[in-house]
Amino acid sequence: MPAPSFGIQLVYTDAREPEVATIVREGDVVFMPQGYHPNVAAPGSSINFLWMMAANRENDDRQYGVVLVSDATGTCSDEMQEATEKTFRRLWGRVADTATVIAEMQDPGKDKR
Repeated sequence: MPAPSFGIQLVYTDAREPEVATIVREGDVVFMPQGYHPNVAAPGSSINFLWMMAANRENDDRQYGVVLVSDATGTCSDEMQEATEKTFRRLWGRVADTATVIAEMQDPGKDKR
């Protein structure tokens, strides 16, 4: 979202009093420890974001693999989608479609990492 484009990011658990209500631009990072996190782009702009989760219980949660569900993500173009998947693979190693993820969840004995 190159200048002068911008978006608005909210983060809240109580919609009457958002914890964060801020303008975001290209390269910004917003910490979302919990709750809802809607955003909107200014007219004529688009927003692309990478949403990440981190474990508070590292030893307990490390057993779970990380997967980007490719057909459950959205970007503004095929090129941006390909770039997002490539970056995710490089950093975390796994991209799969919904059918593959569901099939793996239905077979609890299969290693999903």
